[in-house]
Amino acid sequence: MLAATAAVHAPRSARVITLHSGLMPDYLAASLSRRVFARMALMGYARVVAVSEAQREALVGCGVPAEKILVYPAFCGSQVRPGEPTPEISEARERRGTLLAMAHHPSPVYGRALMFRALRQIADTRPGVGLALFGPGTRSEEFMREAREYGVESLLENLWELEHAQALALMARADAFIRPTTHDGDSISVREALALGVPCVASDVCARPEGTRVFRAGDADDLARQVEHALQGQAVEVVSPDAAPVLMKIYEEVTQPTVLGGEIHAAQ
Repeated sequence: MLAATAAVHAPRSARVITLHSGLMPDYLAASLSRRVFARMALMGYARVVAVSEAQREALVGCGVPAEKILVYPAFCGSQVRPGEPTPEISEARERRGTLLAMAHHPSPVYGRALMFRALRQIADTRPGVGLALFGPGTRSEEFMREAREYGVESLLENLWELEHAQALALMARADAFIRPTTHDGDSISVREALALGVPCVASDVCARPEGTRVFRAGDADDLARQVEHALQGQAVEVVSPDAAPVLMKIYEEVTQPTVLGGEIHAAQ
């Protein structure tokens, strides 16, 4: 949001901004000064793209004109192109009878502890299960300590940080993709998994795409149940929206040349 203030003093430059964070509605609701700041920061933008209805409602509550806001997922289905798997991905797939995948971040928002609790339950009925995690923080002492505390250390495939094409390669080879977050705007990784035909289980903290199995946020028992249902069900490839044409149209609309003082200015 701080970056948005760069547009406040540039009325001649038609700009578009996309807001992603699932934390934003609660963040704005907690403080009048934050809402005022958000409204002023977004005054310099011709269009605001929100990735969820919850975000749109939060922005309207700040005083951002509703007609200026477009709700559309920031997802380009045309760019879901898995690369070649790394040797570590191939080895993880070979080792595990059931391979789950999860995008990791050290922030509690990503739900690591919840996933570890559910994984321990899943392993009781699926001895060959493993959880492949990728992202920052998977080699930290805190991560390893938590894995030991929940008794899942031997169930983890720690893939560290992957390039995007490699992360897609992992998803494509997983039996299910899990998104146990406490907050979400609109998860791109959920849409990527579904586009690849991979069963996806995600928390019910926001509206999820068609085809997602949702579980009650914070409920490890329900997460374990929904993962089991997803593994037993038949995966269906979901046709996801592609934001690129929509965003290009918006940029074309707001960057039409305008005549100001006899000179032609094109918004950049």
